[in-house]
Amino acid sequence: MTITNCIFENNNAILGSAIYNAGNNNQITNSSFNNNNATSGTGFIANKGNNQTISGSILNNNRADSYGGAFIIRVITRK
Repeated sequence: MTITNCIFENNNAILGSAIYNAGNNNQITNSSFNNNNATSGTGFIANKGNNQTISGSILNNNRADSYGGAFIIRVITRK
């Protein structure tokens, strides 16, 4: 997934109010995430994939009732 020059604003969801994604190799560039709210887990992006890049973007006033207001970073160790 590639997101460039986008605005995500005033979104509401249970999980990942602006973006919920399970894919790999995603890029978010020059985008704005404002006033997004989630009831469970991250008001900005909930992501279960690998290799995520966010650059030149603004995260402002994103909220969640539990877990991260902007990010949930999930580390999985495989044996």
